[in-house]
Amino acid sequence: MVSSPHYLASASGQDALRRGGSAVDAAIAINATLCVVYPHMAGLGGDAFWLIAGGAASGVEAIEASGPAARLATREFYKANGHDEQIPMRGPLAALTAPGAVDGWRLAHERHGKLPWKSLFADAIEYARNGMAITRSLADWLVTDAPILNGDKDMARIFLPK
Repeated sequence: MVSSPHYLASASGQDALRRGGSAVDAAIAINATLCVVYPHMAGLGGDAFWLIAGGAASGVEAIEASGPAARLATREFYKANGHDEQIPMRGPLAALTAPGAVDGWRLAHERHGKLPWKSLFADAIEYARNGMAITRSLADWLVTDAPILNGDKDMARIFLPK
């Protein structure tokens, strides 16, 4: 059994299990698919935090796959750039962390995966290349964030086709 916030991602995880994959394989397949079908809530540039039962010496293994914020993301930097009260949540001055999700997937797969790495991305690649029906949640996000998406020609081309 698998669970995710999108039925296509859940189907990707179920397929991994049906093919003899581990729970880690299913989780990676789910997450890869979520990056495509649920991009407003999941992305390759995010973090991953794993607790894997039966991991380290049959206990619970933890993998923390997140990165630090930039060293220069200090209060002084933000004040000097016109942000006295609040650090921006979005845009080029946001204090984003270095992405760690994909490296976390890699590490978990090296330790606990059974299926070939490439096979875990087949559904995500299919949806990215050929599209899929979008959810109400994604449609609402596209409307809300259209001004931001329009600020980047590649984002607009992908998410706001004419």
